[in-house]
Amino acid sequence: SDTMVGSFCALSCRQVRVGNYEVVPRGKVLTTECFIQMRVTRTGQNKDDFVTVEIAMEDVLNVLAHFGSQLPILFLYISPRGCKKIREVLRMVNRLSHYLDIHSCQDNSQKRISIIMENIFDDDKELIKKQFGDKLHEIEYQNANNIYLLSSPLTATDKTDSSFPFVLNVKRSFKTGDVVLTWHKTMDNLTANICYSNLEVSKDPKGQEWKTFKRTKLCKDSVLPGFAKYGKLGSGQTGYFRVRIEDDNFKEYFSNVASVVF
Repeated sequence: SDTMVGSFCALSCRQVRVGNYEVVPRGKVLTTECFIQMRVTRTGQNKDDFVTVEIAMEDVLNVLAHFGSQLPILFLYISPRGCKKIREVLRMVNRLSHYLDIHSCQDNSQKRISIIMENIFDDDKELIKKQFGDKLHEIEYQNANNIYLLSSPLTATDKTDSSFPFVLNVKRSFKTGDVVLTWHKTMDNLTANICYSNLEVSKDPKGQEWKTFKRTKLCKDSVLPGFAKYGKLGSGQTGYFRVRIEDDNFKEYFSNVASVVF
Protein backbone atom coordinates (compact mmCIF):
# COMPACT_ATOMS: atom_id res chain seq x y z
CA SER A 1 0.00 0.00 0.00
CA ASP A 2 1.12 3.56 -0.73
CA THR A 3 -0.80 4.85 2.29
CA MET A 4 1.47 6.50 4.84
CA VAL A 5 0.93 5.24 8.37
CA GLY A 6 2.22 6.39 11.71
CA SER A 7 2.35 3.47 14.15
CA PHE A 8 1.72 -0.19 13.43
CA CYS A 9 1.52 -3.58 15.13
CA ALA A 10 3.19 -6.68 13.70
CA LEU A 11 1.29 -9.60 15.18
CA SER A 12 2.64 -13.15 15.35
CA CYS A 13 -0.33 -15.37 14.48
CA ARG A 14 -0.69 -19.12 14.52
CA GLN A 15 -3.63 -19.04 12.12
CA VAL A 16 -6.14 -16.82 10.36
CA ARG A 17 -9.64 -17.76 9.32
CA VAL A 18 -11.00 -15.77 6.40
CA GLY A 19 -14.64 -16.77 6.64
CA ASN A 20 -14.41 -20.56 6.82
CA TYR A 21 -11.02 -20.66 5.07
CA GLU A 22 -8.30 -21.47 7.60
CA VAL A 23 -4.71 -20.64 6.72
CA VAL A 24 -1.38 -19.95 8.38
CA PRO A 25 -0.21 -16.47 7.32
CA ARG A 26 3.27 -15.95 5.96
CA GLY A 27 5.10 -13.54 8.23
CA LYS A 28 3.23 -11.28 10.61
CA VAL A 29 -0.20 -9.71 10.37
CA LEU A 30 0.14 -5.93 10.17
CA THR A 31 -2.40 -3.55 11.71
CA THR A 32 -2.37 0.22 11.31
CA GLU A 33 -4.87 3.04 11.70
CA CYS A 34 -5.53 2.77 7.93
CA PHE A 35 -5.58 -0.94 7.12
CA ILE A 36 -4.96 -4.55 8.16
CA GLN A 37 -2.60 -6.55 5.97
CA MET A 38 -1.63 -10.22 5.77
CA ARG A 39 0.04 -12.65 3.36
CA VAL A 40 -1.96 -15.84 2.88
CA THR A 41 -2.44 -18.51 0.24
CA ARG A 42 -5.33 -18.38 -2.20
CA THR A 43 -8.02 -21.04 -2.05
CA GLY A 44 -7.25 -24.00 -4.30
CA GLN A 45 -4.65 -26.72 -4.62
CA ASN A 46 -1.52 -24.57 -4.91
CA LYS A 47 -0.40 -23.95 -1.32
CA ASP A 48 2.52 -21.79 -2.51
CA ASP A 49 0.24 -19.21 -4.16
CA PHE A 50 0.63 -16.43 -1.57
CA VAL A 51 -1.17 -13.12 -2.05
CA THR A 52 -1.48 -9.96 0.01
CA VAL A 53 -4.88 -9.32 1.58
CA GLU A 54 -5.32 -5.69 2.60
CA ILE A 55 -8.44 -4.59 4.44
CA ALA A 56 -9.16 -0.87 4.54
CA MET A 57 -10.11 0.38 8.00
CA GLU A 58 -13.24 1.94 6.49
CA ASP A 59 -14.40 -1.58 5.57
CA VAL A 60 -14.03 -2.81 9.15
CA LEU A 61 -17.49 -2.50 10.71
CA ASN A 62 -16.88 -4.08 14.09
CA VAL A 63 -14.12 -5.86 16.04
CA LEU A 64 -14.53 -8.26 18.95
CA ALA A 65 -11.30 -8.83 20.86
CA HIS A 66 -10.05 -11.03 23.66
CA PHE A 67 -6.50 -10.39 24.84
CA GLY A 68 -6.21 -13.13 27.48
CA SER A 69 -3.33 -15.60 27.27
CA GLN A 70 -5.66 -18.61 26.78
CA LEU A 71 -7.04 -17.32 23.49
CA PRO A 72 -5.70 -13.97 22.22
CA ILE A 73 -7.97 -13.35 19.24
CA LEU A 74 -9.53 -10.67 17.03
CA PHE A 75 -12.82 -11.15 15.18
CA LEU A 76 -13.19 -8.69 12.30
CA TYR A 77 -16.58 -8.05 10.74
CA ILE A 78 -16.09 -6.64 7.25
CA SER A 79 -18.46 -4.64 5.04
CA PRO A 80 -20.09 -6.37 2.04
CA ARG A 81 -17.83 -4.31 -0.24
CA GLY A 82 -14.75 -5.35 1.72
CA CYS A 83 -15.82 -9.02 1.70
CA LYS A 84 -16.21 -8.88 -2.08
CA LYS A 85 -12.69 -7.47 -2.51
CA ILE A 86 -11.20 -10.21 -0.33
CA ARG A 87 -13.13 -12.94 -2.18
CA GLU A 88 -11.73 -11.67 -5.46
CA VAL A 89 -8.14 -11.73 -4.16
CA LEU A 90 -8.49 -15.22 -2.69
CA ARG A 91 -10.63 -16.53 -5.60
CA MET A 92 -13.57 -17.50 -3.45
CA VAL A 93 -16.40 -18.19 -5.91
CA ASN A 94 -18.51 -20.93 -4.34
CA ARG A 95 -20.75 -20.18 -1.35
CA LEU A 96 -20.86 -23.89 -0.48
CA SER A 97 -17.09 -24.03 -0.16
CA HIS A 98 -14.58 -21.55 1.27
CA TYR A 99 -16.28 -18.15 1.41
CA LEU A 100 -16.46 -14.83 3.26
CA ASP A 101 -19.73 -12.92 3.46
CA ILE A 102 -20.97 -10.95 6.46
CA HIS A 103 -24.55 -11.57 5.29
CA SER A 104 -23.98 -15.29 4.67
CA CYS A 105 -27.06 -17.47 5.02
CA GLN A 106 -25.00 -20.61 4.40
CA ASP A 107 -22.94 -20.87 7.53
CA ASN A 108 -22.10 -18.72 10.55
CA SER A 109 -18.41 -19.50 10.00
CA GLN A 110 -18.42 -17.44 6.78
CA LYS A 111 -19.33 -14.17 8.48
CA ARG A 112 -16.04 -12.92 9.94
CA ILE A 113 -12.26 -12.92 9.83
CA SER A 114 -10.65 -14.52 12.87
CA ILE A 115 -7.06 -13.65 13.73
CA ILE A 116 -5.65 -16.07 16.31
CA MET A 117 -2.47 -14.62 17.81
CA GLU A 118 0.46 -16.46 19.36
CA ASN A 119 0.53 -13.85 22.10
CA ILE A 120 0.13 -10.11 22.48
CA PHE A 121 2.13 -7.58 24.49
CA ASP A 122 0.61 -4.72 26.47
CA ASP A 123 2.01 -2.07 24.12
CA ASP A 124 0.47 -3.78 21.08
CA LYS A 125 -2.80 -4.24 22.93
CA GLU A 126 -3.08 -0.52 23.66
CA LEU A 127 -2.09 0.38 20.12
CA ILE A 128 -4.70 -1.95 18.63
CA LYS A 129 -7.36 -0.36 20.81
CA LYS A 130 -6.29 3.05 19.53
CA GLN A 131 -6.22 1.92 15.89
CA PHE A 132 -9.74 0.45 15.91
CA GLY A 133 -11.20 3.04 18.29
CA ASP A 134 -14.93 2.74 18.94
CA LYS A 135 -15.16 -0.23 16.57
CA LEU A 136 -13.39 -2.49 19.07
CA HIS A 137 -15.24 -4.23 21.88
CA GLU A 138 -13.51 -6.49 24.38
CA ILE A 139 -15.21 -9.76 25.26
CA GLU A 140 -14.70 -12.42 27.93
CA TYR A 141 -12.91 -15.70 27.28
CA GLN A 142 -16.09 -17.81 27.21
CA ASN A 143 -17.69 -15.56 24.60
CA ALA A 144 -14.50 -15.53 22.52
CA ASN A 145 -14.22 -19.31 22.68
CA ASN A 146 -17.85 -19.75 21.61
CA ILE A 147 -17.35 -17.52 18.57
CA TYR A 148 -14.09 -19.33 17.81
CA LEU A 149 -15.97 -22.65 17.75
CA LEU A 150 -18.70 -21.17 15.54
CA SER A 151 -15.95 -20.06 13.16
CA SER A 152 -14.64 -23.60 12.68
CA PRO A 153 -13.68 -24.08 9.04
CA LEU A 154 -14.81 -26.65 6.51
CA THR A 155 -13.35 -30.11 7.03
CA ALA A 156 -13.01 -33.17 4.83
CA THR A 157 -15.99 -34.74 6.59
CA ASP A 158 -18.38 -31.93 5.71
CA LYS A 159 -21.12 -33.37 3.54
CA THR A 160 -22.19 -30.26 1.67
CA ASP A 161 -22.18 -30.93 -2.07
CA SER A 162 -20.52 -27.94 -3.71
CA SER A 163 -21.56 -29.07 -7.22
CA PHE A 164 -24.99 -27.43 -7.02
CA PRO A 165 -25.11 -24.01 -8.72
CA PHE A 166 -28.22 -23.23 -6.62
CA VAL A 167 -29.06 -24.26 -3.07
CA LEU A 168 -32.62 -24.61 -1.78
CA ASN A 169 -33.88 -24.50 1.81
CA VAL A 170 -37.44 -25.36 2.84
CA LYS A 171 -39.32 -25.12 6.12
CA ARG A 172 -42.89 -25.24 7.34
CA SER A 173 -44.59 -22.06 8.49
CA PHE A 174 -46.54 -23.02 11.61
CA LYS A 175 -48.43 -19.75 11.36
CA THR A 176 -49.88 -20.26 7.85
CA GLY A 177 -49.29 -23.98 7.25
CA ASP A 178 -47.44 -23.22 4.01
CA VAL A 179 -44.06 -24.56 2.95
CA VAL A 180 -41.65 -21.65 2.69
CA LEU A 181 -38.92 -22.06 0.07
CA THR A 182 -35.79 -19.91 -0.20
CA TRP A 183 -32.95 -20.41 -2.64
CA HIS A 184 -29.96 -18.60 -4.06
CA LYS A 185 -27.07 -18.95 -6.45
CA THR A 186 -23.99 -20.56 -4.92
CA MET A 187 -21.38 -19.83 -7.57
CA ASP A 188 -20.42 -16.22 -8.28
CA ASN A 189 -18.90 -17.20 -11.63
CA LEU A 190 -22.06 -18.80 -13.07
CA THR A 191 -22.54 -16.78 -16.25
CA ALA A 192 -25.48 -18.60 -17.87
CA ASN A 193 -28.16 -16.39 -19.44
CA ILE A 194 -31.09 -17.68 -17.38
CA CYS A 195 -34.51 -17.63 -19.08
CA TYR A 196 -36.82 -19.62 -16.80
CA SER A 197 -36.97 -20.47 -13.11
CA ASN A 198 -39.05 -23.53 -12.18
CA LEU A 199 -40.06 -24.67 -8.72
CA GLU A 200 -40.87 -28.37 -8.67
CA VAL A 201 -42.40 -30.79 -6.15
CA SER A 202 -42.44 -34.58 -5.91
CA LYS A 203 -43.62 -37.31 -3.53
CA ASP A 204 -40.73 -39.57 -4.58
CA PRO A 205 -37.37 -37.85 -5.16
CA LYS A 206 -35.89 -41.02 -6.69
CA GLY A 207 -38.57 -41.18 -9.35
CA GLN A 208 -39.19 -38.91 -12.33
CA GLU A 209 -42.55 -37.49 -11.25
CA TRP A 210 -41.57 -33.88 -10.67
CA LYS A 211 -44.35 -31.34 -11.12
CA THR A 212 -43.73 -27.65 -11.72
CA PHE A 213 -45.91 -25.54 -9.45
CA LYS A 214 -44.35 -22.17 -10.23
CA ARG A 215 -42.62 -21.11 -13.44
CA THR A 216 -41.13 -17.65 -13.87
CA LYS A 217 -39.91 -16.17 -17.13
CA LEU A 218 -36.88 -13.96 -16.66
CA CYS A 219 -35.91 -11.06 -18.88
CA LYS A 220 -32.30 -10.07 -19.52
CA ASP A 221 -32.01 -7.79 -16.48
CA SER A 222 -34.39 -9.69 -14.19
CA VAL A 223 -33.27 -10.71 -10.72
CA LEU A 224 -33.49 -14.42 -10.02
CA PRO A 225 -36.39 -14.91 -7.56
CA GLY A 226 -35.40 -16.43 -4.24
CA PHE A 227 -38.62 -16.88 -2.26
CA ALA A 228 -41.90 -18.77 -2.71
CA LYS A 229 -44.64 -20.61 -0.82
CA TYR A 230 -46.35 -23.94 -1.40
CA GLY A 231 -49.64 -24.72 0.32
CA LYS A 232 -50.76 -28.12 -0.97
CA LEU A 233 -49.26 -30.56 1.54
CA GLY A 234 -51.67 -32.41 3.82
CA SER A 235 -51.07 -33.68 7.33
CA GLY A 236 -48.57 -36.53 7.44
CA GLN A 237 -47.35 -35.93 3.88
CA THR A 238 -43.72 -35.45 2.90
CA GLY A 239 -42.90 -33.02 0.13
CA TYR A 240 -39.67 -32.99 -1.86
CA PHE A 241 -38.70 -29.78 -3.63
CA ARG A 242 -36.07 -28.58 -6.09
CA VAL A 243 -35.30 -25.61 -8.32
CA ARG A 244 -34.77 -26.17 -12.03
CA ILE A 245 -33.25 -23.34 -14.05
CA GLU A 246 -33.22 -23.12 -17.86
CA ASP A 247 -30.84 -20.96 -19.89
CA ASP A 248 -31.17 -19.61 -23.44
CA ASN A 249 -29.38 -22.70 -24.83
CA PHE A 250 -31.98 -25.03 -23.23
CA LYS A 251 -29.43 -26.24 -20.70
CA GLU A 252 -30.85 -27.10 -17.28
CA TYR A 253 -29.35 -26.45 -13.83
CA PHE A 254 -30.71 -28.13 -10.70
CA SER A 255 -30.55 -27.30 -7.03
CA ASN A 256 -30.31 -29.82 -4.24
CA VAL A 257 -33.48 -31.67 -3.23
CA ALA A 258 -34.94 -30.38 0.05
CA SER A 259 -37.80 -32.00 1.97
CA VAL A 260 -40.34 -31.16 4.66
CA VAL A 261 -42.83 -33.33 6.58
CA PHE A 262 -46.30 -32.11 7.59
